[in-house]
Amino acid sequence: MVQKALSHGVVFNANYTWSHCIGDIYDQQPPQGGGVTPPYNRRAFRGNCTGIDQRQQFVLNLVATSPRLRNQWARRFLSDWQIAPILQIHSGQWLTVTSGTDRAQTTVANQTVNQVMPNAYASNKGTANGNATINWLNPAAFAIPALGTYGTTTDGIVAGPGLIQLNMALSRTFKIREKTSFQLRGEAFNLPNHLNPGNPTTTGTSYAPLNSALYGLINSDQSGNIGGGLQVNAGDYRIVQVAAKIVF
Repeated sequence: MVQKALSHGVVFNANYTWSHCIGDIYDQQPPQGGGVTPPYNRRAFRGNCTGIDQRQQFVLNLVATSPRLRNQWARRFLSDWQIAPILQIHSGQWLTVTSGTDRAQTTVANQTVNQVMPNAYASNKGTANGNATINWLNPAAFAIPALGTYGTTTDGIVAGPGLIQLNMALSRTFKIREKTSFQLRGEAFNLPNHLNPGNPTTTGTSYAPLNSALYGLINSDQSGNIGGGLQVNAGDYRIVQVAAKIVF
């Protein structure tokens, strides 16, 4: 974390966090009235925490005030403006690939799959695919396990897209009298109107079944207000609003 106290009209707070969540998930494939016998090994599905492991996060909050210029006319129009950007950059969340079916015949669905190719991502990852979808995973990189067997993959083996979000406010207060002032303020949310793709279509916290038409594709946007931690709301386009008020 880096902080700068108010001096020369500038104050800011910058925070960078690197973290790695590794977990032994609960035994998602226990036998229920028959089926194959699970390995009963806590580490069998050890991996990156699904939907929680987000390696890198950077947040910048800054407030800067333009200086009072010597020239009378320049001071009237250019001095005392205050700009306040909020920049957030997050890496993607790690997610689990599932078959969407009970291959181990334990009556528990959404079991993990077999990875048959070293690279799980599409060769054209991040490019548009038809209407409102984006390529991300390569369906051919995974296979449904043979009937009566468990998948060979663990929890959190693929990462979703990251996020870049910039909001900004610009304001100035004009003094009218000793106890009266006029404030002009403009705010912009998702200022660059940057597309932040969401995760590929999911079932609960796992990827859609391999037989899904949307498997490996992204059809959502995560731009918008971030509610703290890893919470990301539905996508928002750029929003600009202007307000004026008199304080007396």
